Amino acid sequence: MSPESPRLRLLAPRPRRCFFAIAIFLAGTAALPATATTLAVARRNEAASPRPLEPALALSGLIATALRIHPDIRSASASARAQVFRVNGARSVYYPQVALQGGITETNAVTSTQIGITPFTEGNAGLSASWDVYAFGKNESTVDQAQIQAKLGRIAYDQARLDVTYAVRQAYVDWVETRSLVTEQLVQVQNSRQLYDEALAFYRHGTRAWIDVTSAQAALASASASYVVDVANERIARHQLADAVGIPALPTGTPAFPPVPAVAAAAEPALLSQAESSPAVASARTQVQLARQEEQTADRTGLPDVAVSGSYGARSRGQQVAPSWSGGVTLSVPLFSGFGVVSSRDAAHQLTLAAQETLANARLQTHLAVSRAYLTLAGARQQVPAAEAAERAAKVNLDQAEGRYREGVGSIIEVSDAEAQYADAQAATIRTLAAYQLAIADLLHATGHLGVSS
Repeated sequence: MSPESPRLRLLAPRPRRCFFAIAIFLAGTAALPATATTLAVARRNEAASPRPLEPALALSGLIATALRIHPDIRSASASARAQVFRVNGARSVYYPQVALQGGITETNAVTSTQIGITPFTEGNAGLSASWDVYAFGKNESTVDQAQIQAKLGRIAYDQARLDVTYAVRQAYVDWVETRSLVTEQLVQVQNSRQLYDEALAFYRHGTRAWIDVTSAQAALASASASYVVDVANERIARHQLADAVGIPALPTGTPAFPPVPAVAAAAEPALLSQAESSPAVASARTQVQLARQEEQTADRTGLPDVAVSGSYGARSRGQQVAPSWSGGVTLSVPLFSGFGVVSSRDAAHQLTLAAQETLANARLQTHLAVSRAYLTLAGARQQVPAAEAAERAAKVNLDQAEGRYREGVGSIIEVSDAEAQYADAQAATIRTLAAYQLAIADLLHATGHLGVSS
């Protein structure tokens, strides 16, 4: 539905071993920032009492802000209001049209054939009124078209709300993913630092070889490099989320994956039924109504008009002033317009057929998007427990490797490999959870749901 946000992927496959020379070169740059050791590591499986999110950083709060201040929302809202005012303007054909008229002329010509010698002043003033008593449905067609245009304006506003919400949800999930990767990678750096300190202590006591120290240096350098890339990715995702919301910068805080909405558990037939009321289908359906209304307007072009007009005022010529009035009823019957009425009727009918086919295609595309999102979501949902199980197995393997190393029966390479596997498993779990949330976003967008109360 929407392209993924660009990211830095320089070190996506995390290296597990580095050559000796690279390890020595990078060892001096492996130090963490001063604030790194003060960060609290919030594990999904180990957090006993997670802190509640600040309202400004919860997904619902960011969506509410975007729906209130985003330029696309404001533009769509103003356009929808403009269409409502046009409906009120179209209804003016039901009322009499009243005008105030007046003028004064200095002339010496009484008629085109009679020329006076002395100039005189001619003037008039008064009120005129006209009223289309009956137009055989033409006025009603004008008002109906304006009402349908207003309905399209409201649907466009709903579509803008849906698109902005979708963009915010995607950017938010992307931010949570990159933020979680930073947290997990920080733990990996701290573990690598601890392993390096242990290897150095063993070497100084003469129980381990120097190669253990250099291997620990390489693992620490690799983890630190990956941490730098993850931090850069998190900063990019943060800026992208701020842009999606429509604000210059996000407030400080730690995000979390949003709760799963109820629509994510619905069956596919129910989702397809709900998609019939989505803005995409509703807009195509309303376009059919507009085309049919324009066809009716074309049919009524050849019908007669009945109008009542009148005026009352005063006329003056020189020093003489006299009242002036007029009134009458006009019947206008079009007889021949050069086949324009027939051509307009045929063109409007073809536009109606085109709008009907557009509606059919909109339904097909919407159903396809819903089915694709539903299947993707089902697959992503099944991958979550598998990824979490792989992470737990990698943690057990790491604990065993660390125990063997401390007892002197295991090698540091075994520990480094186990740490790398555990880090990869943690990252895989985070990315699986993010893919699950993005599949939910696609399903909500396809069915026309915001996913939050608004």
